[in-house]
Amino acid sequence: MTSESLECFGYTTKKSACFYKYSNAEYLTMPKAKVHSGAAKRFKKTAGGYKRKSAHKSHILTKMTTKRKRQLRGTSMIDASDKILIDRMLRAN
Repeated sequence: MTSESLECFGYTTKKSACFYKYSNAEYLTMPKAKVHSGAAKRFKKTAGGYKRKSAHKSHILTKMTTKRKRQLRGTSMIDASDKILIDRMLRAN
């Protein structure tokens, strides 16, 4: 290894590319688990799972028929196959 390279996560990289400084113990702590802020705005946790709003209801609504806009009102529950992904994005809640 040259003086400008460093062993980082099992790979030899440049010193600037390594995220953790092994010489200082305070950098070795695990980072805080943060909530995915986009998912936090879109999903709400309920007793039965997560509820979500309908898509296609944000803008350019003048060309959409009244019936279509009425049917897109309200919320619905997410599918069971998406629950694992949303659980991971909202892990700190």
